[in-house]
Amino acid sequence: MLKNKEDFFKEYNIDEEQFEKCTLNWGDLEKIYLDYEKKKLEFEPTAKDY
Repeated sequence: MLKNKEDFFKEYNIDEEQFEKCTLNWGDLEKIYLDYEKKKLEFEPTAKDY
C-alpha cells in the first residue's frame, strides 16, 4: 500500500525540505510504486531464485 507523503518521510527519516531540493517529485515516486505493483507478480518467480 502506498504511504502518504508525511508518513513516508517520517518512517524513512527524510527531511521534506531536502526532498524538495532533489530532482524527484512525489508524483514520480507514486508512478514508480504503481508501476512496480502492476509488475510485482511477474517478478516474484525470478526473485525467489535469488
